[in-house]
Order: sequence, then structure tokens, then C-alpha cells
Amino acid sequence: MRKAWQGAACAIVLLLAGPCLAQGASAESPIGKVRTLAGSVTIERDGTSLTPAMGEPIFQQDVLVTGMNGSLGVVMIDDTVLSLGPDSELILSDYAFDSGAYEGRMTADMRRGTLALTSGEIPKASPGALQVRTNRMIMGIRGTTILVSAE
Repeated sequence: MRKAWQGAACAIVLLLAGPCLAQGASAESPIGKVRTLAGSVTIERDGTSLTPAMGEPIFQQDVLVTGMNGSLGVVMIDDTVLSLGPDSELILSDYAFDSGAYEGRMTADMRRGTLALTSGEIPKASPGALQVRTNRMIMGIRGTTILVSAE
């Protein structure tokens, strides 16, 4: 009898906690948000393509894509500002920022188009921890504003 109650109690706990556990396992914290957008802009996330709105959260591994008439501005949680021009594609490959210690890292892969970047807090504490990669080069950014064009 006692085993039956234990089994029933475990089943109830799993049924009630299951959705919470599943949500916690897949939910990650945003690393930035959309600040400006114009024209054709999409975000590819987990195999789906979505049309962002102002304030849309940005997550690690998001692919930011602008069309021929599109532009997109994103502010990361460390105050790094990314501005994509028309016909651009950028993957936010790696991002971590500890707001208490003002330390972190960021790697963005520029597949094509143009990117203007103004660095935030990451390179101040960890020079070189902010990188932009293209098919021809890797830049370690130590705190500045840059413009990248990739074909």
C-alpha cells in the first residue's frame, strides 16, 4: 500500500512540475533587444524565421537577417550596439556577460553585408573578448567603433 502511495505521489509531482521543468530547460535569458528596424528584417531562431518588433528579445545563436531594403539596430545587455545595413546576415554565435563583474565575451559571425559596432562593457574588462569573424578574418575588439563589410 505504501509503495502505491509513493508511486501516485511521484506521478502527481511529475505531472505538475513537468511543464515548469520543460520551460526552464529551454528558456534562456535574452542577450539583447531590437532597438531600431526598418524594411525587411527577420530573425532565424531554432529553425524558424520570425519578423521582429521593437523591443524583441535577442538570444544567443540568433541569426539576424536584413533584406535589400532592411536595417536593424540591436543593443546587447553589456551596451554593445550592433547596426546591420541592407542585405546583411549576422550570427550571434557566443555571448556571455556578468553584469556584476562587468566581464564577458561575444563572438559574432558576419556572413554578408555591413555591420557597424560600438563596443560596450565586455572589452573594457576583457580586451579581445569581443570578436567579429568573417570568412576572411577575425577581429578582436578592444573598445571602439568599427565598420565591417563582408561578401
